[in-house]
Amino acid sequence: LAWLKTIECLKKTGMPIKDIKHFIDCCMEGDSKIDERLTIIQSQRDSVIQQINELQKMLGMLNYKCWYYETAKEAGSCSVHDAMTTENIPAEYHQYLNEK
Repeated sequence: LAWLKTIECLKKTGMPIKDIKHFIDCCMEGDSKIDERLTIIQSQRDSVIQQINELQKMLGMLNYKCWYYETAKEAGSCSVHDAMTTENIPAEYHQYLNEK
C-alpha cells in the first residue's frame, strides 16, 4: 500500500512514468541508492514548490478578475474601472491593473 501511495503522489506531482519507474528501481536496489533516491525526491519537491508558486500567481490574477467583473456587474458596465483611481482598487490587485 505504501508503494501505491508513493507512486500516486509522484504521479500527481507531475513526475513522468519513466521517472517514477526509475525511482522504484532505485528503491528495489536498496541502500546503495539512497543518495539517488534522495536527489530524485528533492528534485520533485522543488518542482512542486515551483508549481505552487505559479499557481499562487494565477490565483491572484483570477481573484483580481473576480473583483473586476463583480465591480463591473454592480455598476452595469466594465467602463466603471476607467474612472477608478488606484485608491479605489484593493491594494492586493494593484499589480494586475494593466490586465483587462
